[in-house]
Amino acid sequence: MTKFTAKQAAEYLKMSKPGLLKARAKGKISAEKDQNGHWIFDLSEIERYKSSSTIHKPETDNRPPTVNDGLQEKNTGLQQEIQYLRELIHQRDIRLEEKDRYIEDLRRLLPDYTTKETRTLWPFFKNKKNR
Repeated sequence: MTKFTAKQAAEYLKMSKPGLLKARAKGKISAEKDQNGHWIFDLSEIERYKSSSTIHKPETDNRPPTVNDGLQEKNTGLQQEIQYLRELIHQRDIRLEEKDRYIEDLRRLLPDYTTKETRTLWPFFKNKKNR
């Protein structure tokens, strides 16, 4: 019969050594001590524990994984972010329209500098000659 140390048995069972020793202390798996006082586990006992243990039988969802697993939550978050950004853009557009109206109002208040009055110095010189 094949014998395992506690460390080897724990590795075989894919569990920690303290967890294996706790299971031994609770009587879930039997072992015997060698001449040095170390626990030795028999392969048949390890296999019996492995088949009866619920620790190594993880609860799994029986349906096959799909591409959409987890994507729905990300999609919802992205949709919320898109909605938030659209609202920000809308508010910015409103502020831009208000600023454009304000600029137009200010332009209306300014005098019209497009038509220049041309003044000559001729009347000034004409009056000086007559003196």
